[in-house]
Amino acid sequence: MIASSQEDPGDGGELSFISTAATFGTPLDVTVAELVIESFYPADEETARALGARAAPRSA
Repeated sequence: MIASSQEDPGDGGELSFISTAATFGTPLDVTVAELVIESFYPADEETARALGARAAPRSA
């Protein structure tokens, strides 16, 4: 896991994230040898609220 901070372009604040990367396959499996999925999660409540405020409302 990696922790990082990003500047919020909307209000100039700072957003904090925890990042994790997952790789798939085996060294012999060339079709997925370079596939990596990186996910970012809010590291604190302020970041979670800022992201939630930007999320588009979901229609049922």
